[in-house]
Amino acid sequence: KLIPDAAVAAEQIAPIVGIDAATLAKRFRQKNSSFAYVARQVDQSVADRVKALAIPGIEFQSEPRRFYPSGDLASPVLGVVGIDDNGLAGSEYLLNHTLTGHSGSRREEVDQFGRRIPETEQHLKPAAPGKDVVLTMDSGIQYEAQQALIDEVTRVNADGAVSLVMDLKTGDILAAATVTKGEDGTVRAASGTDRNRPFTDVYEPGSTNKIITMSAAIE
Repeated sequence: KLIPDAAVAAEQIAPIVGIDAATLAKRFRQKNSSFAYVARQVDQSVADRVKALAIPGIEFQSEPRRFYPSGDLASPVLGVVGIDDNGLAGSEYLLNHTLTGHSGSRREEVDQFGRRIPETEQHLKPAAPGKDVVLTMDSGIQYEAQQALIDEVTRVNADGAVSLVMDLKTGDILAAATVTKGEDGTVRAASGTDRNRPFTDVYEPGSTNKIITMSAAIE
């Protein structure tokens, strides 16, 4: 309601945030709401360029964005989160309840101006942070496994490959690599939204399963 001209504002902002001007103008003109997101989690440079336009009604707020310092390393295992930090895939999804904290609350009596009435009862429930989750994976071994698979898939022109590296003494998974080939022929490590093939795809163990039978016989 504060934007003087929805069409003009949309034309100015659209090329900066990479959204179609008609789409933005439609958001600005909606009658059933006084609020709409223009773009979320943009880089600071983008926000600064929009801010420099000084368009009335366009406001800014800071919000966190997940950053992956190791890029696509073990992405299918780690998974991804949505724009509101909810787990969507991988460990982020599987352990979302453990990783997510719980909001606190405060209940109190207030006057007509919203001020707390002294000496009245107050109930406070403190917020609780989420718990840490530490995986057994070794980033160095994971990187080498991914690179070895990329090289081999490229060499033999395969559609993809998977690899699991385990510490046989403890059963800890040290690496779980998935490599895939895109439609353009580019071989790459799987992303966080790709299938976590070492754990989702069924593989017939064949003769390697005989060791289980032999172990049972020895026992």
